[in-house]
Amino acid sequence: MIDLQDYTKYFPSDSDKAGEKIDLEVVEKLKDISQTSDNIIIFPSNNSDKSHLTVIREDNNEIWTQQYVGLLQIEREEKTENIFIKSRFDKNDNCEFSQYILNKALGLKTRIFQNMEPSVGYGTILHTILGFIFVSQIERAYKKGVYRKYRTYERNDAKVKGRIDIARDIRLNPIFDGKIAYSERSYTPDNNTNRMILTAYTMLEKRQPDVMRELAKQKKLVGECISYFKTFMAPASRQEIQKIVHQERKKITHAVYADWEPVRKTAILILKHMGIKVSEEENTQINGVLINMNWVWEQYLKCMLEENLPEGKYLIKGQHGMETFFGKDKSGGKRVLRPDLMIWNSDKDPKKDSPIFIIDAKYKNQWKKAASVDNTAEGNEWERSDYQQILAYMYRSRCDKGSIFCPGTTEKEEEEVERQEYAVRDEDDDSKFYILPIKVNYIEDIQKTMREREKNFAKMVLECIE
Repeated sequence: MIDLQDYTKYFPSDSDKAGEKIDLEVVEKLKDISQTSDNIIIFPSNNSDKSHLTVIREDNNEIWTQQYVGLLQIEREEKTENIFIKSRFDKNDNCEFSQYILNKALGLKTRIFQNMEPSVGYGTILHTILGFIFVSQIERAYKKGVYRKYRTYERNDAKVKGRIDIARDIRLNPIFDGKIAYSERSYTPDNNTNRMILTAYTMLEKRQPDVMRELAKQKKLVGECISYFKTFMAPASRQEIQKIVHQERKKITHAVYADWEPVRKTAILILKHMGIKVSEEENTQINGVLINMNWVWEQYLKCMLEENLPEGKYLIKGQHGMETFFGKDKSGGKRVLRPDLMIWNSDKDPKKDSPIFIIDAKYKNQWKKAASVDNTAEGNEWERSDYQQILAYMYRSRCDKGSIFCPGTTEKEEEEVERQEYAVRDEDDDSKFYILPIKVNYIEDIQKTMREREKNFAKMVLECIE
């Protein structure tokens, strides 16, 4: 198992520089992985983004991992490499920080990610992560309806609904007894794609019963979806499913069912790792699961403030769209700005009134450094695109206060991270920009420690608002 961390600097294995080293062959394999590959599952999926993702980036003989944590398996000629990417704030093998942030951000009441340390093994960790992703994808897709496709049924009864099959009727009904052989074409959920999804789900239940049981308790819609599937189909046998997977390699392109495409991809990956041979011709070089920690950090922010701000006093909305650049243009559409989080007084209408505070979540290193030292704009360069983005949000929404939420660290255990405040236009300006960190190092009892730090962060936000 090769252990890596997100947003961390490495040097080529043949470099004479001191620091963490990485095999150049692994780097070449990780560069420019296609996001549309059936062998890589990205969570959360982005159906509109067909570009290549960047798992690893090279710059001036330095190699930087990006925002993804998870598991990848690289098949090389002489051996298979398993790569485990964890958060850079995980200071030991049990990955407590990753576990806590994932469970908190994803609204899980129990610790689904209990065994994320590399010593547990590639298969166990992968099945746990795949189980959660699969359930989340089914929940999202099922909210918009069950996936249906056309299927032709060959029937022989008195309820003729389709095209009469004369040759088959003569063979089956030599003596007329009221039955007629015919073919009926129906737009139905009883199809091989759904059967493949059901089979993958039941195989996960057998492999990870505790995890799947807890997920089913928390995501009621998924249990409803699976029960619905079972009313008209049964999971396929190992012999049947191999044929079905081969038939269902075609992507779901229908716009109405776009959310079922990630479910289909994940089902195939689950079946593959459960021992189902996906294709005779397939020669996969890399596969696995990646979780976008930038997105997780945004969800963590929203969950934390919903829990700790005074109930009923404020309205919190994530990814609230604001149209801008009004008027006619060549594309014929308006641009939309979507801040990570906006806060209103509860008696205000988000469609009409300006927010009182905007927060943008930033998980990357530049803002951790800015929050963790005695920072000045000259001494520690901020990420220009990020603060310009915040200023754009403030201007468009007519909001006087904006901020960056980021991880923070201290040199000593007893030290606390502090907010940083800046006037936007001049020293006496009412418009303010804040750097708001939450301390992520020196953690012992993670549940107790992080809950206390989350309460302190909420107090920091209230001080900015009030």
